[in-house]
Amino acid sequence: MRGIGGRGIWAPRISPDGRRVVYAAFAPGQYRSDVWVAELASGTTQRITADANENNDPQWSPDGGAVAYSADAPGGKDLYVRALRSDSAQMLLRRPGVQWTSDWSRVGGVLLFTDAPDAGGFDVWVQPADGGPARPYLATPASEVGARMSPDGRWVAYTSFETGLGEVYVQSYPTPGRPTLVSEGGGSEPVWRADGGELYYWH
Repeated sequence: MRGIGGRGIWAPRISPDGRRVVYAAFAPGQYRSDVWVAELASGTTQRITADANENNDPQWSPDGGAVAYSADAPGGKDLYVRALRSDSAQMLLRRPGVQWTSDWSRVGGVLLFTDAPDAGGFDVWVQPADGGPARPYLATPASEVGARMSPDGRWVAYTSFETGLGEVYVQSYPTPGRPTLVSEGGGSEPVWRADGGELYYWH
């Protein structure tokens, strides 16, 4: 793989076909991040946002034809989606506070996003990809972030600060039940193996 464009690269996500990566980065001389797509074989890059907003936290659609991401909005951040063959993005969600995408499910046509309506904490919400109304999935007194859907759409892994320390848990989907603790002594940023048989996370 050759080097990919931009500086300060973060939040990379491999495309469903394994040939591309979408990520957030700063263009040369710029101090607001944009969303980029790079071809892994050639290193060719495409900057898919180039406006005055801070654009980041991109997620692939299941077919690899579109990218959802969060962008600056008055008083916070909103969610947008852009088809790679289109020259413009469509707003997916406008909501008070800050929202950022964490996953686009392979099944069920929904995105998971972290909702921060104020300084009081973070919750996990569900946004239908067709633009339907968003709904809370995990909204508790504790903060929950970084939710990722299992490949079969039956489980969600996420980080919770219920104990005061970030730990990785798994809950059933679409209706949460009793959380199962996965990590021990700290954990964050869970990612499912492609077949859903294993979880990886930072410790």
